[in-house]
Amino acid sequence: MEWCTFHLEAVWKGWTHVSMLFVGGICGLFIGLLNQKTNLKVYKQVLVGLPAVLTIELFSGLFINKYLGLAVWDYSDKLGNVLGQICPQYSLLWVLLIPFGIWLDDYIRWKWFNEGSYYAYSGRFRPAIRSHSGGHSDRIRPPVTL
Repeated sequence: MEWCTFHLEAVWKGWTHVSMLFVGGICGLFIGLLNQKTNLKVYKQVLVGLPAVLTIELFSGLFINKYLGLAVWDYSDKLGNVLGQICPQYSLLWVLLIPFGIWLDDYIRWKWFNEGSYYAYSGRFRPAIRSHSGGHSDRIRPPVTL
């Protein structure tokens, strides 16, 4: 997922910084774990994931931009910004990127790790999530739906 956001940022802004691979990677890891470990619908994963992603972006921005002085991004001129590190305008982009990250996580687990199965509807992929309750590791929880 991070390679996608890394390239999107480069196209959008005309440049990006290698630190964005780490920040986006942490966000992608969180979204993947949220997707794998919960049975929430996609919109609920977005509602849970967005504050987490914004928190990661805020603290990494404070470290990268303020503490290290790299000035990779600065949203000080944007309405509603928080310490110049996050703003509502770019937060909306995460609302669109998180579902893509969920789909990408599902696809990679299905294609590369043989987890789950092909979606039976809409041509989408969804790995089955194994339940570990009651010692029945062979039971499969139903897939998350939109």
